[in-house]
Amino acid sequence: MKKLVWSEMRLHGGKRFKGKLASPPSVSGPLQGVPVRPDFEYKGEPLGRPVHPTATYYADTRVVAFRLPSAMRAAPVPLRATASAGAPDAALLRDGRFDQAFILPSAGPDQDSWIQFDFGAAVTIRSLRLGIAWPEGVASAMSKGTILASDDGIAFHPVAELPAPATAANLPVYTLALPETRARYFRLAVRPNAGFSFPGLSRPVSEFRFTELDFSAIARPDRYEAKAGFALLPDYEAVRTAAVDPAAVIDRGEVIDLTNRLRADGHLDWTPPAGEWQVLRFGYSLTGQINRPATNAATGFEVDKLSARDVRDYLERYYGSIIAALDGLSGARGFQDILTDSWEAGQENWTPALIEEFKARRGYDPRPYLPVLADYIVGNAETSDRFLWDFRRTLADLLAESHYKTIGDFASEHGLGYWGEAMGIGLPTMGDGLQDKRYTTVPMGEFWQVDPAQPSDPKQIADIREAVSAAHVYGQNIVAAESFTSFPLPNVPAPYATTPRQLKPIADRFLAQGVNRFSLHAAVHQPLEQAPGFTLSFFGQYFSRHETWAEQAGAWTGYLSRASQLLQEGHAAEDIAYFYGEGAPATVPDNAKTDPQIPAGYAYDFVSRDMILGDFQAGEGGIVAPSGITYKLLVLPAATTRLTLPLLRRLRELVAAGAVLVGPRPVGSPGLADADAEVMQVADDLWGDLDGKLRTVHVFGKGRVYWGMPLADVLAKENLAPDIRLSGEGAANIVAIHRRLDDSEIYFMANQSAAPVRIAADLRATGREAELWHAEDGRIEAASYHQQSGRTVVPLALEPYQSVFIVLRKPSASLEREVPAMVVTPLATLGGGWDVAFTPERGAPPSMHLDGLASWTAQTDPGVRYFSGTGTYTKVIDVDRDWLQAGRRILLDLGEVHELARVFVNGTDTGIAWMPPYRVDVTRAIKPGRNELRIEVANLWPNRIIGDLQPDVAKKYAYSTFNYYAPSLVKLPYTRDTPLLPSGLIGPVQLLTQTD
Repeated sequence: MKKLVWSEMRLHGGKRFKGKLASPPSVSGPLQGVPVRPDFEYKGEPLGRPVHPTATYYADTRVVAFRLPSAMRAAPVPLRATASAGAPDAALLRDGRFDQAFILPSAGPDQDSWIQFDFGAAVTIRSLRLGIAWPEGVASAMSKGTILASDDGIAFHPVAELPAPATAANLPVYTLALPETRARYFRLAVRPNAGFSFPGLSRPVSEFRFTELDFSAIARPDRYEAKAGFALLPDYEAVRTAAVDPAAVIDRGEVIDLTNRLRADGHLDWTPPAGEWQVLRFGYSLTGQINRPATNAATGFEVDKLSARDVRDYLERYYGSIIAALDGLSGARGFQDILTDSWEAGQENWTPALIEEFKARRGYDPRPYLPVLADYIVGNAETSDRFLWDFRRTLADLLAESHYKTIGDFASEHGLGYWGEAMGIGLPTMGDGLQDKRYTTVPMGEFWQVDPAQPSDPKQIADIREAVSAAHVYGQNIVAAESFTSFPLPNVPAPYATTPRQLKPIADRFLAQGVNRFSLHAAVHQPLEQAPGFTLSFFGQYFSRHETWAEQAGAWTGYLSRASQLLQEGHAAEDIAYFYGEGAPATVPDNAKTDPQIPAGYAYDFVSRDMILGDFQAGEGGIVAPSGITYKLLVLPAATTRLTLPLLRRLRELVAAGAVLVGPRPVGSPGLADADAEVMQVADDLWGDLDGKLRTVHVFGKGRVYWGMPLADVLAKENLAPDIRLSGEGAANIVAIHRRLDDSEIYFMANQSAAPVRIAADLRATGREAELWHAEDGRIEAASYHQQSGRTVVPLALEPYQSVFIVLRKPSASLEREVPAMVVTPLATLGGGWDVAFTPERGAPPSMHLDGLASWTAQTDPGVRYFSGTGTYTKVIDVDRDWLQAGRRILLDLGEVHELARVFVNGTDTGIAWMPPYRVDVTRAIKPGRNELRIEVANLWPNRIIGDLQPDVAKKYAYSTFNYYAPSLVKLPYTRDTPLLPSGLIGPVQLLTQTD
């Protein structure tokens, strides 16, 4: 992976220069001479700490020169620097290097620490470049920073605030465009962050380490590093560079390409015209990003992701060797898929062919604007920002086509599928998420485990919505997710302390978002018999053959499989296409940040520039996606101010053919490739005389454009009722999704609360009977319903965290049906003694007799109290013949269980109870008279781990690599005094009868 680098030299006009230009930095790192970020500490065995490659690389790409405008010819130099503590070296802080730092002690969390420059006389300052040395771990440096100015060094006034939070997490350097300020003294005042919040990673900030603090007269693009692809920002519109004095910007016509005058050894022979000239020698070096985790022998620099040739070469070498070694066992017969994880490779903003790629994609020559990539302004502030928009868009296009498309093509050529978390959560790199995912066979997102009562990270929901939208548009019926990833956080159960019961509400949450294939994170290979065994460092789930409930996991995976299968049927029932913007980086926004908000009850997909330009067609009733989904509305974000001319022309075609567009009128193009006048002309066609206030609807061709009307009102005006209306007690706690088949409708409903709900599900479908399908055990039952006005209303009673499918498939003979509620009646409580046998080699005795049911942790025998594994309860019971009447179902209710229980009656496996109510249907196995009852109950690993930490333990039974690779960062959160988890069968155990 490569980055653009440069060196600078000033020359006087009229004098021949014949010498060597300084070589740009060859340091491997994210920007110029900034070094690679320090890595986490790893323990030595078995993989060892990755050895970072020490090789450096540099190659020239272009040399340009520009005449210095008047305001840039004199660079103010401070006479002295002072600070709240210590003696800063002004030259060190302005040398453009990042290998030495001035350490400024923190004055405390609520006190300012400061560095001050005295220029000796009033000077004009237009920008600040701030460098912060990489912090230890991942702690941020500053919670607040203020730039101040003064004429006398006593009375200071604020000039600007540093971006909040002022962090070094993305890149330890950033540039701020400042309001033009004339003063003698300039000061930066800062306050410390409290430190990073992850357990084991917190580091209170006691000092600031500044590598650069350069108050400059040069006008620079605001947040230049992010705009030029060295770093990332969540919102580029918020950092548009304000207009600056024309005397402080470069004339585009005075930028000269001198590349053909540069010799291979870096010497230049040139006589500049009159004036002062700045020469920029551009090249590229490495970002220093390496692959991880890997053995030392397999560790190296990441391939250039913007070069299709390099990516293809890597695939041929790496996967080609695997395919060859498999000798035919690939494709349908073996190795079937390639998977790329979420992007964790940082930023790349150069590849050797970039200038040619830019010309081909943006339609103009970028060379006159190359000084902008070195932190200057060419033409004016708006022109430079728009060039940087084009530059970022080009990087995103190259990433999609050179990296993700190349992987997809390679996989297809070898009969393989391609699963891709492309790009990943949030904005991990300069890409376009939907554009990237179009090249996957199975688009993926990821979600992490949280406490069921807590909301999931909105960025994870957005990541899933992106994968779902890609699948819906392109017709992929599978949406996969890296699922249940965990990290030791306050709102996540401790390691090894999670059960399917706790995971189910999270699974339901994302089933309702559109996930229908769960890739469990992490199922680590267990080559040894030591348990719980190997982990992916401190990341979970810890789902493997060594899990205590592994033998009962089929009940949990069966639920996921049945639910996933139903949600892979047919196609999505979406009403709205929501455009997420043309710029780069681009990703689906957090739901709370969408404006306008989609009203409740309507399903929608996010759509991209590429989808509108090349994939959508106008059809009867709306815009038709390649999958066949017809979107009734296309919505533009309310903040849309600029659209490119090709996109706007395509929107005009779609609306003319009958599409309905909702959004504001654009005022120009975001890049330089289009003339604003042409954009405005097309916009005038589409929006007509709309002002977004008094005039909000414009008919154009067969379609309509709305601007300024609330989206709910637009939907009503278009006669589009909500697909799903939920009402009643607890309706707000229900998540839902709808799939449509040619001859049926499938709705998934899940209660996300710990309280029961009683609701009415009012569905935009009719003419078919309602059934309830239960994914936990495969049961199908008739449901009550009534139909009116083209809708079907189904009453639902859901227990805490219960889920159900409402399926409409059989033509209805009547408009309503009332199904009597099931009646459950107790028959007997199975009290008295139980015999329990324990998993061997876990410290417990082979067996014991219990006079009554209680947690294993209540036993005096430490082998039982600290036991982790399976306890098998046995008991003989007598069953009255009168209980077994025709039409009755006999249920065994286990009461309180920790955590899963498999029930055998007379040797017949009657099922696994893994969530409340812990009941199994034993009708087919039970008989009058004597019955043998066997219940296998599995608890969790923490009790045995805690038991091994007791001071008098002679033998330890639990072995885990949880903190093996980063022992100084995160440790298993258990001590000998950690409270034990309740375990085993606690009951009461009852026989129940269920009748209609």
